[in-house]
Amino acid sequence: LIAFLVFSSFAIRQYLRQQNSYILNSIQEESIKLVNSPKVAFENKIYLIVEQMKLDLISVDEAINNVPDPIEKINIANGIATLLVFQAGSEPKEEIFRSLAIADSLSAEHALPSNLNTSLSSILKVLNDLRVTLELAYYYNPDTQIETWRKDNANRAGKIVFHILESQPADFSDIINFTLALENAVNYRVFTPDETQRIIQILSPFEKGGQSEWIKENFNADKLLLRGATDYAFRFNGLYQQLAYLYASQGNSEKVLNCMDVLLANSQNYYQGDYATVADNAANIAAVFYNFGHDTALDEFVKGYSLRKNISLEEFYAHLFGRMLKSYNTSSNLHLFGFMSDRQNLNLQFSDRAQIGYFCSKYREAVLSDVKDPNEKNYLMALSFKNEGILKGINLEDPQKNDLSVKQFFDNAIEYYRLVSPSYLEQTTSVIGVAGTDNLIVPRKFLFIYPDLRIGFPPLEPRAFFFFYFSDVFLDYIIDNQLMDFLYPGKGELDFFTAWLLAYNSNVWASTYFMVNPVRYEVFKKLDRELSERENIDQVDLNWLYLYLGEMAYENNEVESMISYYEKINPDNLLNILRSKEFGNQVNFHSFRLIATAITGLANSEDFEEINRLMKPFKKVINRSSLYAYAAKDLLSRKTNQEMAKRLLDSARVEFDRTGIVTTFQPHRIQLAYTNTLYDPKENLEESFSVIKNLRQKIKANQLMTRAIAFHGDLYEAKNQFPENISDDDYAVLLSEILFGYSEGKGELNESWTTFQQNYLWFYTRFLIYIDESS
Repeated sequence: LIAFLVFSSFAIRQYLRQQNSYILNSIQEESIKLVNSPKVAFENKIYLIVEQMKLDLISVDEAINNVPDPIEKINIANGIATLLVFQAGSEPKEEIFRSLAIADSLSAEHALPSNLNTSLSSILKVLNDLRVTLELAYYYNPDTQIETWRKDNANRAGKIVFHILESQPADFSDIINFTLALENAVNYRVFTPDETQRIIQILSPFEKGGQSEWIKENFNADKLLLRGATDYAFRFNGLYQQLAYLYASQGNSEKVLNCMDVLLANSQNYYQGDYATVADNAANIAAVFYNFGHDTALDEFVKGYSLRKNISLEEFYAHLFGRMLKSYNTSSNLHLFGFMSDRQNLNLQFSDRAQIGYFCSKYREAVLSDVKDPNEKNYLMALSFKNEGILKGINLEDPQKNDLSVKQFFDNAIEYYRLVSPSYLEQTTSVIGVAGTDNLIVPRKFLFIYPDLRIGFPPLEPRAFFFFYFSDVFLDYIIDNQLMDFLYPGKGELDFFTAWLLAYNSNVWASTYFMVNPVRYEVFKKLDRELSERENIDQVDLNWLYLYLGEMAYENNEVESMISYYEKINPDNLLNILRSKEFGNQVNFHSFRLIATAITGLANSEDFEEINRLMKPFKKVINRSSLYAYAAKDLLSRKTNQEMAKRLLDSARVEFDRTGIVTTFQPHRIQLAYTNTLYDPKENLEESFSVIKNLRQKIKANQLMTRAIAFHGDLYEAKNQFPENISDDDYAVLLSEILFGYSEGKGELNESWTTFQQNYLWFYTRFLIYIDESS
């Protein structure tokens, strides 16, 4: 009897431990330790928390209460908000607002000079990180509460900056975070006039009294302050750039120009020795003049600076406008992922509607006063109205009183464009391509008839990649106002759509990273209808357009439309869309995924002839196996067509068996193991492990296989697949994979999480790697 009871108790205990509720509870307990472990990467801590939040296993408050260190509490609260805003914009609103509220409350409690229980550097860093998250949150949701948090955060940063300057602690030397905090305080007009003068008195060599030894040491001429994506640096640890901001806030253009003289004279560490190429430059200083209402002083500064640089006022304001354009450089200030490491003044990157309008008006004033040639004048005016309309079409703030509508901006642009002579528009000019060293020779009209915002020079740092896709609003306007024939009369002009689609594809593979929204389905459909009526349109490479339209039709269950779009793809030049080298080939991976989605949709409608046509360009069995396996995975995860998924999986296996000896990366093995497990974890798990045997990237395969098992609701078995002796970081990732797979399998997410679920970065939910067919 005793033996029976013991064994029965053991069996019951084992049974209970295999239940999902038990596993989920154990994940919650283990997550507490992992979130507080210094061995776990920051983004993996945040994902582990957020995956639990998606399943209602933990609240924002509970997650943060499990962190004992007060500064780390702020860091985690901000990290949760950062991931949610970065990946989904304004939703889930409740969780975003709660995490920001906690970060704000904790900052108010601990980020005070009178209550500093940790290093000043740590305090400044969390405030600076929160600064970027709040700017991004307001960009996606211009709510008055977020505006209040932005100002409160800047106020705290300013108080700590003032405290540091007054006390000059011997152990403080973190000038990077100090200057970011100072800039944020200036941008939000935190300092009183007396405080500003006191800060200048302490910092500036132009003032009476001289600098202290602490200032001389921390702002030594040989110390470099790195800024931006390409790590160009200011000498004197950025002192004269900071002084320029402070003097600009006073409206003291004479002293700002004195700072300019020093910055221009110490140009050794700028790209090609040009101060204008640094991530922060004179344009950011001009924004401070504007912010404090010093219009006359701004004019004096711009004239003085332009004379020193031998440029026109039109050129100065044109480049300032470029600094308001957002890209991955903007979101890289978040410091959420390891690849986000930029640091810069954000007073132009996050321009509000009023600032956009002000500087566009200043630009047009410069054009009207300085440009003498009527054709050039009218053309530049047309470009300015077009570009302002696009930026304001993106902006989510309420329009200001007397502000033009987006359509009115475009109407003005077309009106000015019609005044330009055709001969002027056909003259050739050089414009920037993808990077500062990549120039294109195009007709002048290119910048205007390009169906999006386009400028001819590097908008940000010259050596940073930049792709000109922002919005579909101008394209929509062109089509709706019957301007296609006027702007695009021949093939030469229609080829600009190929250039735009390349830029679109190069941004939308990680749309949240580049801070863009995909083109609306209706706009793409209208574009296709317009182009289909053109003669010889088959001479224009529009494969990207048809791939995106096919995908959108598939997502909307429009089977006939999907097939018709995919039938328009020209397989003879399909490999042309797989030639991008930027961002470590990740753009290519996205194009490859579009083709895999086409295979998925066509298989779901049993159009095998069309599948074979699209597969024809791919000769490498690795790519063919990956395409089939990914398509099968997509059908399985959507739970739409198990039988067809099996046929695709079999095709992936056939191609896999043809691989032979390969010494390079073999991503198809990862894809096949994942899909094979997703199809039937009980029957296929052993086979999947044999597929990835001796694979160097086995950890990624393990993660996806764990996710696949959890997708079927067997959390105990999923956790049993964890490799032995793995790091805390890998363990945290695997727990997140279990939670993601379980959530995906249940398919019962709250509607507020829909956008978040759709916008995971590609390597998380759309893992698919292309092997160059030409190598």
